[in-house]
Amino acid sequence: MIPSQGQGTITFYERPDFGGAAITFRQTEGAVRVPFLARSIRAEGVWRVCSGTGFTGRCVLVDDSHRDSQRELGLMLAIQSVEARGETFGNSGSWPSRPQPMPSQIPQPGWGMHAHADWAQPPGGANLRGIHTQFFATPQLGRERVESCPGGQPGPICLADTAARFCAHAGWNRALSYGQQIVGRRAYLVDLLCTSN
Repeated sequence: MIPSQGQGTITFYERPDFGGAAITFRQTEGAVRVPFLARSIRAEGVWRVCSGTGFTGRCVLVDDSHRDSQRELGLMLAIQSVEARGETFGNSGSWPSRPQPMPSQIPQPGWGMHAHADWAQPPGGANLRGIHTQFFATPQLGRERVESCPGGQPGPICLADTAARFCAHAGWNRALSYGQQIVGRRAYLVDLLCTSN
């Protein structure tokens, strides 16, 4: 066990249905050694769990318990770093766990942002999720559509930056394909395909 800092806990189990050996974390740890592949997970709060030290490799956000992490999350991780996000998203499971990019892959604030964009909101909008991709027909932050360029001035560079930023925010490595829809004087990001490859 690791000393508590009030961030919630995350416990990894060696077997499905919370069986076998277990290890619990209560705070962010950039380099850990879990002596087994995590087959089930109990989480209180939101955690980023990564297969590499320093939050590298394949990462997922976990905000709920998973009896069979391979079936429910599509993976079985060798855990090497955990980050207590301390966030809650309303009802447990209100948005699915998904791969997270390394911090260096996340575009910096100001790219493709419009004054009302709230990047603290979870990504949403009509979407379809696969194993290695997720398609957002009309990307949203909370309940607001994402404008493709600051001030509604459409352009290919800021459109690409906004698409990349949204995919990173949603936990994917890059934007594979995207488009733009003009509504009145505003340009919105549409038909966004995010990928982990």
